[in-house]
Amino acid sequence: MFKRSPLKSQVMQKKRRRILALRLFLLVLCGGGLIALFLSISKLDSFIITNITISGNKAVTESVLRAIVETHLEKKYMNVVPRNNALTLPRRAIATEILATFPVIEYAALSLNNLTSMILRVTERVPYVLWCQKNMLNECYLADRTGFIFAPSPEFSNDIYLRFRNDERENPIGTYILDKKMFNALSYEIENLRSLSIFPIEVAIDDKEFELITRDYKIVFDTSKSFEEIFSNLKIVIEKDGSLRRALTTRGALDYIDLRYGNKVFYRLKKPD
Repeated sequence: MFKRSPLKSQVMQKKRRRILALRLFLLVLCGGGLIALFLSISKLDSFIITNITISGNKAVTESVLRAIVETHLEKKYMNVVPRNNALTLPRRAIATEILATFPVIEYAALSLNNLTSMILRVTERVPYVLWCQKNMLNECYLADRTGFIFAPSPEFSNDIYLRFRNDERENPIGTYILDKKMFNALSYEIENLRSLSIFPIEVAIDDKEFELITRDYKIVFDTSKSFEEIFSNLKIVIEKDGSLRRALTTRGALDYIDLRYGNKVFYRLKKPD
């Protein structure tokens, strides 16, 4: 066998090191050139955003949203790369701050109309129900279809929205009335009660016990069964019980309905005056 001489091995190692150093130098040179090119392009007037359009806002003023966008565009990445151009527009950062600052806004997204013009589109939450402090009749808040509480409620002269009362919170905005799955299931069943001539104006919740309160009577139930099972059973009883069916459509005839005892439905009629 032939052995490589130590001298040749040292020469080969030096050659490899020189090649590696050259490649590293070229890589750094190319990287630096690309960065310099990128910085030069990002500062060109043809890439700088000069026009901001905002759409979808009603409760939140345009000037406030514009101020957030402009504050982000005035900053620089690592104090070097400007953010006010089409290549480095901080879309996620702007949208995240808007959503965190304004709970009334459900969705925010930024896009480019062209290289110098951007548009901010927002979608505001639509009131669906009210959440009220348990022991404060006049302190209520607006909540959307998911039960997300997003703004103080103005005073209404009538029962425009269904009210929920389940606890007291120091700052309820940004929280949910109930677990989202539970709220959606309950809301669905309450909507279906209209076909049975049942029109709740308030939902009072005490731990696991619920009361649907109408203008004349209340319906009491708990979470021992699913809401679907509870109200499906009520529907069956109403269809079979003529006395209960008539009481539901007669003003002042019914006192309460109790659904807490399995498949049994208890109710009490009011005594006539």
